[in-house]
Amino acid sequence: MVNDIVQNEWYNTLSFCEDFSLCIEEEKLKLPYHLNLIDELHINENAHSRILYKLLLYTNIEGKYEFLESLIAYVKRNARSSDFDKIQVIKPCITQEKQRIDLWVRDKDYALIFENKIYNATDQDAQIARYIDKTIACHYKQENIFIIYLPTFSFKEPEPQSWGKYKKCFEKRYINLSFRDNILSWLEDDVLPQINSKDIYLRSAIRQYIDYLRGLFDIRTIHKQMNMNLQEILKKHYKLDECNTDQERINIIEEKIEEINEIYNQLESLKQHFHDKITKSHVTKWEKYVQKNYNDYYDEYVKSRVGKSDLDNDDIFVGVVLTLCNK
Repeated sequence: MVNDIVQNEWYNTLSFCEDFSLCIEEEKLKLPYHLNLIDELHINENAHSRILYKLLLYTNIEGKYEFLESLIAYVKRNARSSDFDKIQVIKPCITQEKQRIDLWVRDKDYALIFENKIYNATDQDAQIARYIDKTIACHYKQENIFIIYLPTFSFKEPEPQSWGKYKKCFEKRYINLSFRDNILSWLEDDVLPQINSKDIYLRSAIRQYIDYLRGLFDIRTIHKQMNMNLQEILKKHYKLDECNTDQERINIIEEKIEEINEIYNQLESLKQHFHDKITKSHVTKWEKYVQKNYNDYYDEYVKSRVGKSDLDNDDIFVGVVLTLCNK
């Protein structure tokens, strides 16, 4: 059980977060008018994957996958291992949501698995391990498979259970590229300058996406005064001006970030728990309905799946056969 001191700290942090959230809403009401189409569409995690997918698919007049090569070059510059250096773009097959992998790049001698966690969703059971297994089943050697994790912020890492048996052997072929610290800077510094000014639609799309991400992290120019006001509230609440050195202030901030992350992780786990209960309930009700009313078809489907895995098809559909006849 959590001891009383820690529990009180968590309660205090939760209470302050609620009050601080109200301050954020008040500050946002003061912001000047700003229009971004992606803001208004309220896109989900899959939509971010689709945007990156379309970008990586781009080829120039010479047939080069310009932005895929740019991203791989960025990875090589920032990776902690030289293992990434052997990746060479030749004739890639780039897919999105195939085998439920957010982004999948397969070339002659390597495969890249991108896992998108821009909204910090929890990892599914053995998620990365399953994606590695699926890639191995496509005849790629384990040493030629690379994992690129895309969280919101760099502090989020895959959960240990997500790796299954693979965590240690992928230490040199894994990189964390957060949207806040990496993808955004790659788009601004590497991608946008490469786009020809005559390609107005592509340039406009990337500008909109960059602006959207900056808005997601509250770092647009129009957010400057708001951020200053909010940071003053934080300084007063945590009594940072009473510290003797900046290092003391950093230590307090890091401690509070850790507390908030712990609370966040628990809330995510709790959300996943209730989500799993809902999903299980819906599936159970559907299966019972199908078995009761269409038992012959249900048995036929189950028999047809014996010995097969999800790798046998890109998409598995479960349903019933409806026979139409004219009266």
